[in-house]
Amino acid sequence: MNKKNIILTGFMALSAWTVTIAQSTQRQQEQSQQNYTETEIFKRLSRVKKPQILDVRDAKEYAISHIKGAINTTRDNAHTDSIIATLDPNLPTLTYSNVGRGRGVTLAAKLRERGFKEVYHLSGGLAGWGGAGLPIESAATGERTVPTDKFHQAVSQSDLLLVEFSTIHCPGCLRLKPILAELQYEHKQIEVINVDFDDNVNLFKEEKIKAVPILRLYKKGEIVWEHLGFIEKSVIESEINKLL
Repeated sequence: MNKKNIILTGFMALSAWTVTIAQSTQRQQEQSQQNYTETEIFKRLSRVKKPQILDVRDAKEYAISHIKGAINTTRDNAHTDSIIATLDPNLPTLTYSNVGRGRGVTLAAKLRERGFKEVYHLSGGLAGWGGAGLPIESAATGERTVPTDKFHQAVSQSDLLLVEFSTIHCPGCLRLKPILAELQYEHKQIEVINVDFDDNVNLFKEEKIKAVPILRLYKKGEIVWEHLGFIEKSVIESEINKLL
């Protein structure tokens, strides 16, 4: 191999190494940003006068409740692109949806591809933000409010209480509704309560609910079983039968 080829080979190897290091550094930055808690993200956003917060949910969902100062991008790609064009890629930017996966994660990846340096998304969605006690603007009607004192009374006095922490916008939550109705009808020994996020933000904070749907079984005031996400009826029934 002549001297020219040796130099060319060395340059190509160095270039490949540089690209690999850059990609590894970017992945590490993305991973670290994703692992921040809601409170840590809030503190980072608070460093700037007007934080960039993008709510990727439908307009109706946004109207009911959203993070204070958030811009609603909806599902329209052209509308979203027009909003992104107004943002500063050097400032911290947060994306979120109702749950920790889905459009919020997709938009966060899109922002990184476009050169945004500090991008976050909420692993627990909007419920996780509210559960951490962080500011939310809400137009909830209160129709689904569960009074805190009645909730604690039910927890302490019920022999077996099944609680669903959910939102009306969460697909997994909606799939659980008929299952819980059947369980309540078929098992008269248990009490079933639904705690909706929009009307019970303070209760979410108090119970440290950071994602939805969450199912909890309480027995004589103690949490004896908990599950995050959709779950089949047979599994819930099995846990109930263990405790009866």
